[in-house]
Amino acid sequence: MADIKWDHTAFLKNITSKALDGVEECAKGVMLTQAQKDCPVDRGTMRDSLGTERDDTNRCIYLGGGGDAKAYIKRQEMDRSLNHPSGKAGFIRDSVQMHSSKLTSYVHKHMKMKAMKQGS
Repeated sequence: MADIKWDHTAFLKNITSKALDGVEECAKGVMLTQAQKDCPVDRGTMRDSLGTERDDTNRCIYLGGGGDAKAYIKRQEMDRSLNHPSGKAGFIRDSVQMHSSKLTSYVHKHMKMKAMKQGS
């Protein structure tokens, strides 16, 4: 009988990476696009600083903005009492909530892509 050993750490790392690929694609595609559309300003530092950041160590995809507009973005995001002629308060959080149901299809697509590549 053969002695078979399986190193699950490589498998888990691969699965985690592919799942993050899917979340990142969704965040960069639909969530970021929605946040930019709902941003309280049509152009400028606040809108231009919006983006995503991938953190493989903590297995997270961050969606937000910063730089010179960091404090301004935080106020515009958190203070729902502010009146905005264009866009709205909560533009980042709402974009994530609005499109969170799409995450599973993006993750599934990346898992399936990887399986198809390995099966080829």
